[in-house]
Amino acid sequence: MEWAQVRALVVDGVSKREIARRLGINRRTVARLARSVEPPRYRRAPAGSQLDLFEPVLRRLLEEWPADQGAAGDRGVARRVRLRRLGRSGEAAAARASGSHGA
Repeated sequence: MEWAQVRALVVDGVSKREIARRLGINRRTVARLARSVEPPRYRRAPAGSQLDLFEPVLRRLLEEWPADQGAAGDRGVARRVRLRRLGRSGEAAAARASGSHGA
């Protein structure tokens, strides 16, 4: 890491010009690294999410969703959605989708 190398060479009394020559970096970079107390960090603003536009709607839906439905209820909902997309409804379609053979 350049920062640690620069700091060590500065403590050893090596000139900033010589440090720049040895490490192959600009003298201004050496000066900046010598001044800093901690290693430089890359900082940028959070980019956000593609779901940010839908967050209010998703939060409202989560508040309205019945709290007693757990993972099993979610699977039932997913199955009903799949059946609707296939154009089927009713118990016979559910039996066909699950693969059970009832009378």
